[in-house]
Amino acid sequence: NNMEDVKTGWKPFKVSLDLLADLTFNMLDFSTEKKPQLVLTDVNQIMKELANLMKQQAEESDIELRLDLDTSMPMIKVDPSGIRRALINLVSNAFEAFSSRTKKRKRVRLITRFKPDKGIVLLSVEDNGDGIPQEIASKIFDLFVSTKGNKGTGLGLVVTKKIVEEHRGKILYKTKEGQGTRFTVILPYSSK
Repeated sequence: NNMEDVKTGWKPFKVSLDLLADLTFNMLDFSTEKKPQLVLTDVNQIMKELANLMKQQAEESDIELRLDLDTSMPMIKVDPSGIRRALINLVSNAFEAFSSRTKKRKRVRLITRFKPDKGIVLLSVEDNGDGIPQEIASKIFDLFVSTKGNKGTGLGLVVTKKIVEEHRGKILYKTKEGQGTRFTVILPYSSK
């Protein structure tokens, strides 16, 4: 049956296509020096759009995707496409943080926090996956170092860090093997 053949062949083809698209976008982001086009942006809305975009993949992978958004979050000046790209990289990594051995309920949370007293905004992506192995944890922002073995390009976190730094921000992470990882993007906030 031709339709069955198409259905069977489509999934690996789509995975390859997605990987190629991701690699292309990351290479373009990495190779271009660009000044972010800062506009007042609702980062909670970006997180909602991202959750909506990743919803089907979450369901197919049996991952509970949760939003934990700070309702006091103001509009902030960011380059929306850059921040979206950085967050997509982090969410994709979180989705891939679960090995086939994972027995617990898989969870990924998208979190925003506004810290007006410190003049910062926090955007976090947290998973309860396998964590980052200690032997590569200190190298994850190095070019071509992948937490996914031969399944990753080693560009996603490098590009994410570059985008965050172009926004005069920082990216930090906390990981514990067997318990998960949280990446936090810290962006400066000014009411001016």
